[in-house]
This record gives sequence, structure tokens and C-alpha cells, in this order.
Amino acid sequence: MILVVASAVGLAASCDICEIGCGKPATCPDGAVDLGLSVYWATCNLDASKPEEYGGCYQWAGTEDVTSTSIYLDWNNCPYHSGLEKEGWTKYIPSDKAGYWSGGGSPDNKTILDLEDDIARVKLGGKWRMPTDAEWEELADSCDWVWMEQNGVNGYKITGKKPGYADKFIFLPAAGYRYFENLLNVGSICRYWSSSLSVDFPSKAYNVYFTSKNLFSYYSERYIGTPIRPVSDIN
Repeated sequence: MILVVASAVGLAASCDICEIGCGKPATCPDGAVDLGLSVYWATCNLDASKPEEYGGCYQWAGTEDVTSTSIYLDWNNCPYHSGLEKEGWTKYIPSDKAGYWSGGGSPDNKTILDLEDDIARVKLGGKWRMPTDAEWEELADSCDWVWMEQNGVNGYKITGKKPGYADKFIFLPAAGYRYFENLLNVGSICRYWSSSLSVDFPSKAYNVYFTSKNLFSYYSERYIGTPIRPVSDIN
């Protein structure tokens, strides 16, 4: 599904996002921006110290950084899986997809990552976690997305649309993604995991997939590696 169509305008950043005075409320944690949405969005990718840094790559439900291309990613090292694509799963399978299940008892009906499998919560603690697919859609629908270059890195500047938030923004770098033995499309395309399972095809999970012109909500095999942009709950 296409979420938004963005314009490639080639703007240059005027300041470092981490240094802006965002006027955030006391409940907004350090390293986050309040865009007027249902969650606060982190200023940087997980494992990054600046907005334009790519950070680590993680499989869905995985807690090991798989950025290194010496790690071959496929079904054999996919978290909670052994066997073929549509069987051998021991976690995160709906009851109406029992053919995928090989765990004890019945399918668990889990469709959102448990916090123990959410690398943002595991690494950052507090109220940090990975965004759901619905929260990515909210970011797409409620903010302006402009393709730009920040400190030599391509990506999207994402600015709040709501009154009082038009000067609040984050930057999502086009960090590429890991597939099999390859790191693909760095600087031109990126995927970012959500915490949401694809209930129709539970060997896959939802991520956002963007180019300089389009942003999609898409599902991909759980074994691919993508960067993570954390969010923090407000309450």
C-alpha cells in the first residue's frame, strides 16, 4: 500500500536535529521529538549517535546486529524458525495459520512483538520500543516528508503538520537493508521494521519501504535486516 508520495527537492539541512530546541514536554525522553502524534519519535536510528548515521540492522524479533555481510541471512537463522518458509515457526503465528506452526501446543496468536523480542526496548529500556505499522502510517499521514541530503546522507526530513508542531522534525536516513549476504540500496532505498506481523503471511512482517519518490507499507521476510527507528510511549 502506498502511504504517501513525496517530492524529491534536494534540500540541504540547516542544523543538526539533535541540537534543535524542540520545546518538548517534560514527559518526552531525551533523544526524542514530539511531532504531535500518538508516540514520540527518536531523533536517531538504534545504535546511531547522529540523525544521519545508519545504526545497526536487525531481523524481525532478532536482538543481534546483522549489519556485517559476513552473516548470511535466510530462513536458517531467522528468529523463532526452523525448516521451510511456511512451516517451522515457534512464535508469532495466528491460529488460522496453523500450517506455519511447529511450536508446542497451538499457535500463539501473537501479532505484535513481545518486548523481550523488541530490540529497541531491549537496548534502550524505559518506554522505548519499535513502532507498529499503524504508527508508521500515522507518521506518513500526519507529517510532511521531503527527500533531502543531510551532511552528505540522503533520506527524509519528516516535519509535523499539526498547529504548534510545524518546526518539529526528524530525519530518516536511506540506510539500505540486509538481504542474504548483501547490503543493498544504501543511499537510495531503505526499509524500517515495524513491530507488526503480517497476519495473512506470518512468515513476514510489516516495514516501511521508501525511495526518493514513494513511501510504502510493505511486508518482508522476517529474516531480512533493517535499521530500527524507536518510538517512546507518551503515557
